[in-house]
Amino acid sequence: MPNKSVPQLDAIAPPIQTTDLLHAVRAGKDFQGAADLLITYQKIVTQISSAQFLAAATTPIVILAAQGTNTFINPVLSVLRNVAGGGAYVSPDPAGIWHASGTSALHEFSLTVATSITEHVEQGERFGKVKFVENDDLVFKVDGVDPTIGTNEFELTTWYTVLDFS
Repeated sequence: MPNKSVPQLDAIAPPIQTTDLLHAVRAGKDFQGAADLLITYQKIVTQISSAQFLAAATTPIVILAAQGTNTFINPVLSVLRNVAGGGAYVSPDPAGIWHASGTSALHEFSLTVATSITEHVEQGERFGKVKFVENDDLVFKVDGVDPTIGTNEFELTTWYTVLDFS
């Protein structure tokens, strides 16, 4: 397939499979490479209602269900933003992304607000060394007690990979 122009190529549907071969042109010469050379990120968007947020310590919100034996969900980047402004939350405890049975947050948000939120966009802070839990749900929760009051709605966007060791 030398020198085929981009419009002549068929589109590939995501996600890219490890068995795919990729085509590249460098300095006028064609190359192919196995797709497993790339890291591909998947994205999931989770809507969090005010009621869900108020119960997020006692009832974690599932972001992504477990992916099976010998797999680990690896959240790479997360962004939390409010999509409907409202009354302030009173929460002394941080919110974050966890494995459901994990003992520490994978990403943490400093969403301890004492004033009304009109616009809030925050990237989750990722800790340097985290412990992944095999075949476990990825959840959003508040670490500690449920927040009190507050009427905001949030959108949590998470980019992740699934590590498969089977």
